[in-house]
Amino acid sequence: MTEQSHILIIEDEDLLAGVLQDKLTQAGFHVSRAKDAEDGLSVVRENTPTLIVTDILLPGMDGIEMITLIRNEGFSVPIIALTNLEDTREVAAILNGPNDRVLKKTYQTLENLVTTISNAARHAI
Repeated sequence: MTEQSHILIIEDEDLLAGVLQDKLTQAGFHVSRAKDAEDGLSVVRENTPTLIVTDILLPGMDGIEMITLIRNEGFSVPIIALTNLEDTREVAAILNGPNDRVLKKTYQTLENLVTTISNAARHAI
């Protein structure tokens, strides 16, 4: 893995964020975490990651607004949006990058989620 492989996880569920961070670190990635959109935006602005993995339902600013700001500020980093929302059309509409994805949390095993994120990060380099 190259040093450029930096994954930012923006997730307010500590258990999920911690497990993802552990698994992705074991896979050779540098992983940063943020608990909300404001902290996530700060990380993106200071040290643009290779890939962003974000929840949509975050405290304060939601993931949709944050993704819109990231794109409006000119960042083209791939984004994987995690959600439990039944209707993902609004989320999919703002994810316009070729490597952007929406994943429903309830339909993902941890192994599948880690594999999907790892593959996306490798293709983003």
